[in-house]
Amino acid sequence: MNCMSITSGMQRNPFRSLVCITVQYGAVLVCAYAAHNMTDVSPKPFSEPLSWMLRDVLPFWAKTAQEEQGGFAPDLTLEGRIAPSRLRPSRVQTRSLYVFSSAYILCREKWAFLAAQRVYEFIVSFLRHPDGGWIAAATPEGEVADETRDLFDQAFILFALAW
Repeated sequence: MNCMSITSGMQRNPFRSLVCITVQYGAVLVCAYAAHNMTDVSPKPFSEPLSWMLRDVLPFWAKTAQEEQGGFAPDLTLEGRIAPSRLRPSRVQTRSLYVFSSAYILCREKWAFLAAQRVYEFIVSFLRHPDGGWIAAATPEGEVADETRDLFDQAFILFALAW
């Protein structure tokens, strides 16, 4: 099955596992259905992309990509594990806060509230620069990885915190 749209799509990769690709506003989310133990891969979920996101994709992402300190890994392997990376970019964290806060408003599920709360705590605890502003990236443990204070990152922080 091959279909792609601006909201979501599915493709089979060369290893024959089903991959879900979601593209929205310049952000891309890719996950392997095999890692999610999904057996129903019919096109039906795509007739209602919002319910599919709230029912399958976002709970999977919250469970799999959110780490102990509350930050989100920027990507996963095809096996559904966090890909090796020492950076937890502020833009990933702020987009995650916006997405999971929005998900909670839409579905009122506990998983969405907890994901938003934990990433909020990661942002305010580990991404704030002591001299003001917000750093570009932290490590998964919350240590400073890139203390650059970029205007674009500052805008994402303000947007996420205002939401």
